[in-house]
Amino acid sequence: MPHLSVSSIPRYLWRLRKFGLIKKVAHSYRYYLTRLGRSVIAAACRITEQTIVPALAGAAA
Repeated sequence: MPHLSVSSIPRYLWRLRKFGLIKKVAHSYRYYLTRLGRSVIAAACRITEQTIVPALAGAAA
């Protein structure tokens, strides 16, 4: 993840909300993951563990 400056955080939150990955808790500054957000994170972890890491390990050997 790129280095986040204080001014870029609202843009990232806006984008995540726009894609439906997070949702704002009413009357607070908090956010939570939606079902779609959880699915996307699970898929990204699975791809990383099963595809990217083995490919990098094979390249290093």
